Amino acid sequence: MALKKRTHDDLVKACLDVLELHGIVAGETDTSKPYKDGKRFRRPARCPAGWPDIVGFMPGRGAIAVECKVGKDTVSTAQHYWLERIRHTGNKVVVVRDSVDALIIALSPPKEENYP
Repeated sequence: MALKKRTHDDLVKACLDVLELHGIVAGETDTSKPYKDGKRFRRPARCPAGWPDIVGFMPGRGAIAVECKVGKDTVSTAQHYWLERIRHTGNKVVVVRDSVDALIIALSPPKEENYP
C-alpha cells in the first residue's frame, strides 16, 4: 500500500502539534478568500501577502514564525520579506519542508561545548 502524500494542511497540523508539545502558544494564519454566507459575503481576518503559515509565542523567548512547504513549493518574494523582517526583530524563523524535522531542530536547546 502506497503512503498518502503529505499535504500542506497536514504539515501545518504536524507543526502546530510540535509547537504545543514544546509549550508554545501558536496559531495558523488564515489566508482564505472571502466567501458567501447565505446572502452576505464574509471576509476572514486579513494578513499581508507572504505572512508565515504559523506564528507562535515561546515562553520567555519571543516569537517563532514557521513557513511550511511541501513538494516543489518554494518561498515567495513576499514570504522572504516577512520572514526576514521577523528575524531582524530578534525572533526565530523556521522554514519546514515536507516534515517537522527542521522545526524540532530549531526548538532544541543548543549543545554545550565541553572545553578542558
